[in-house]
Amino acid sequence: MDVYIITGASRGLGEALAKKLLAKTNVLFCVSRTDNPALRQMAEARQCPLRCIAYDLREVEGLEELMRGIFAEIALLHPVHGITLINNAGMLQPVKRMENATASELIGNLQVNLAAPMVLSALFARFSRQLSVQHRMIVNISSGAGKNPYYGWAAYCASKAGMDMFTRVMGLEESAQPLPVKVVSIAPGVVDTAMQEEIRKASREDFIQVDRFRELKESGSLLNPDAAAEKILEIVARPDVNNGSVLDVRDFL
Repeated sequence: MDVYIITGASRGLGEALAKKLLAKTNVLFCVSRTDNPALRQMAEARQCPLRCIAYDLREVEGLEELMRGIFAEIALLHPVHGITLINNAGMLQPVKRMENATASELIGNLQVNLAAPMVLSALFARFSRQLSVQHRMIVNISSGAGKNPYYGWAAYCASKAGMDMFTRVMGLEESAQPLPVKVVSIAPGVVDTAMQEEIRKASREDFIQVDRFRELKESGSLLNPDAAAEKILEIVARPDVNNGSVLDVRDFL
């Protein structure tokens, strides 16, 4: 069987990824602030073991206890062929000029978007190395905002740029190990999720490019979450994707 740990799986792209992975041969641990009863029902119908864990990723210091508990359950599963961590959870706010952002807003963003994925990845590598598992992988869901600046998105852009760089560094480190964890970062493109709704509601004063994102919705240019999830899983499974790769779904369309 294959085990997947997915953050932010209660809605949007995370939910779509979880749905794609619901199968008899998989076991899913979904970590999010809110429950998803529909996902539970679908897992039951597909006879896929699913564990939904309520957790706020801003509580970074509690992540070790969280992961220790998850891996205690994984250790009881046999046989396990592969374990994958998907760092999908993310937040856009604050959307405003830097001088108007508060310390708590900036810290909260960086805790969810960067600190939590880094801590989870470190714990994943440490705990999974103690198991006899053939395949171990970390998939970081990034964004084009990690490469391109957006007015009013300083925290989001910085956190995604940080995610891409920590992917490169961890991939470099793992490549030197005898049994490496494969670490990749992938930007899903502009996906039709609640985050996009949030973007379209922003004022022009806070986000001067808001009209472009409204036009993407009106023109039907947003990528369906299910299609994005399917493409992400297809790309990261490719044998020619190197450790530490920073990818973009749009390069494969």
